[in-house]
Amino acid sequence: MRVFRTSILCAPLAIAGGAAAQQPLHLNVEANYAPFRAAATAGDGDVLCLGDSLTFREDSYFPTFKTRMHNRYGDGGDGYQPLSFWTDALLLGDGWTYGRVNADMFPYHGLDGFWSILADNAPGEMWVTCEAARLRLCVLAGPGSGTARITFPEFPGAAPVDIETASGETAVRAIAFEPPPGATRYILRGVWAPPAPQPQPVPPAPRRDDMTVDRAPHPVLSGFGPLTFLGQIRESLQPGVRAHRAANGGWGTVNFLHRDWTFDAMVREIDPNLIVIMLGQNDSGLGLAEYQARLTTIVDRLRSDVPGAGIVLVSSYDSGIPQLAEVSQAMINVATSRGVGFINLYQGGGPRSFYASNGYLHEDGVHFSPAGGRYVANFIYDALESGGASIGAPCNDIDFNNDELAPDNGDIQDFLAVFGGAPCSTEPPAGAGCDRLDFNRDGLFPDNADIESFFRVFGGGSC
Repeated sequence: MRVFRTSILCAPLAIAGGAAAQQPLHLNVEANYAPFRAAATAGDGDVLCLGDSLTFREDSYFPTFKTRMHNRYGDGGDGYQPLSFWTDALLLGDGWTYGRVNADMFPYHGLDGFWSILADNAPGEMWVTCEAARLRLCVLAGPGSGTARITFPEFPGAAPVDIETASGETAVRAIAFEPPPGATRYILRGVWAPPAPQPQPVPPAPRRDDMTVDRAPHPVLSGFGPLTFLGQIRESLQPGVRAHRAANGGWGTVNFLHRDWTFDAMVREIDPNLIVIMLGQNDSGLGLAEYQARLTTIVDRLRSDVPGAGIVLVSSYDSGIPQLAEVSQAMINVATSRGVGFINLYQGGGPRSFYASNGYLHEDGVHFSPAGGRYVANFIYDALESGGASIGAPCNDIDFNNDELAPDNGDIQDFLAVFGGAPCSTEPPAGAGCDRLDFNRDGLFPDNADIESFFRVFGGGSC
């Protein structure tokens, strides 16, 4: 019989360099996860993930984390997508200014610095992916702003969508529209306004010297004002979860503190039930007190934006920087003072040598490999679903292939197949991939003791 069960996976607990003080492995996770769990179970959940390149990159934890969420609660859509060269949007023409990857530029718009602005009367167009049943295009409206038009190149007969951003009040405006079924992209252009009605000039009296008359001035097109695009939210119109990624390479707490009021407006537009924050690799030089003060400000700001959302802080992994122990401790202090959740990836996820020996690091030695991103995603997801208990559990769980079905013969088949050197049946893009073979977490694998432990737990026994 198949039943649903929370998946659990963790690595051997290790303290970086053997010198850091033992820290709590988790705090307040269940209470902060509860609002999201309730909304997701009801078929309408949103989780917003803030971070740096360890959240932004495709080999980060985020893609597998989103897959696990969709597998368990349903696919409610791909969520927030910035509109930039680095996020599947193509900007053509010379009229654009835009935020960049690994940078934070003025004006400090939006969730992640990937704003795009088309100057007034400037040539330019944007080609955007639109594989969603419904899109919410988020724009900056205000005095003097222009009008944009959306057309669908694959469906030339489809009615265009006009977006008016001129407004007497400056605000973020979300325009919802449904692309034609099967559309994969749309084109966004500024719309030239028709010429304003010109009063007919009254011919002047004839001049006495040459009897000529002055000509009326030629009418001038009014053009369009500047257009500022902050991103789009992709929805499936099916029950499920939307996981929203708001991150950029090289970012730390200062970059999220730089965000102007449009950040808060976008957070409210997404209206998440859960916010996951994993920052620290680029803040390691701040010291405990400064990092704690910055993180507290970010938490308070988010709580003001969405008071009903749970917030969970995730300490960054042990990349070999000793100061990350202070970053993790600062997160513990904020979790304690503000009642937010905390997941200790720094100590609970294993030391740097663990990542290196298992092939979990990119060749640059800093970012995750695809396997490393999956490992961290499973670590965070399982900690959320188990209220943190997965981090200190003596064994992995029996949902070996992470398809959210356990106990299930598919887990036995995959465990034995992977143990014998075959690929996992749920390897991406088919799914979230399988857990590590070290089922009993003794650091030895492949090992017959892992098979014995797996079948014992599968049959209802203890680890």
